Amino acid sequence: MLTSVQTEGSVMTRRPLVSWGAVFAGWLIGNAVMLLIMNLGSAIGLHAVNLTRPETAKGVAVGAAVWTFVAWGVSFYLSGLFAAWLAGNVDRAVGAAHGICVWAMAAAATVLLTAFLTLAGLAGTILAGNAAAQSPTVRQEVGQAIDANAPGQAAYNAGATPIDRAVQGVSGEIRNLRAQAPQKAEQAAEVSAGALWVAFLASVIGLAAAAFGGSMGANRLVVSYRRF
Repeated sequence: MLTSVQTEGSVMTRRPLVSWGAVFAGWLIGNAVMLLIMNLGSAIGLHAVNLTRPETAKGVAVGAAVWTFVAWGVSFYLSGLFAAWLAGNVDRAVGAAHGICVWAMAAAATVLLTAFLTLAGLAGTILAGNAAAQSPTVRQEVGQAIDANAPGQAAYNAGATPIDRAVQGVSGEIRNLRAQAPQKAEQAAEVSAGALWVAFLASVIGLAAAAFGGSMGANRLVVSYRRF
């Protein structure tokens, strides 16, 4: 929206500082570029990985992290560049602000999408558990196990009842899981920490690239009059 500023003897029309339409367009362009680069990286990675050699997993993880940095840097640079260019006659500072707004919009969209997918996953798990509990097959199997372990039936059967054998098997699995729990927890913590570091560094790279791209995409001619 344009606003008018009246000075002595003249009226100047002033544009808003940030063009949100240009920011949204730059964000869409960045998403498209990100999709292309990540698809290319996935194709190269799947072609190069050797599933028969597990020791190559670390190299694949490092390559994926580096490619993520490249994808975020290039896509956010182009996002800021096009956002500032589409905003029109803006100087470098306002162009950089457009790039930062693109980065902020992408961050907000990522948070919302993550929250939506998390809630959808929890809802699906709850619904699947309720459906399994209401299944006639599950009810029949539970009823048969209870009948087989009834007092009269237990006296008739020789040896362990089905419930006893099931409990023994489950107990063995629980003991194995307890023995492996510290190692699994340490591995999960290491993987999670690495993923969080990659996400943090990629976000910082994206922010810097978006601001730099916005300053490069701005018009070289500085607007002579702008009121903050």
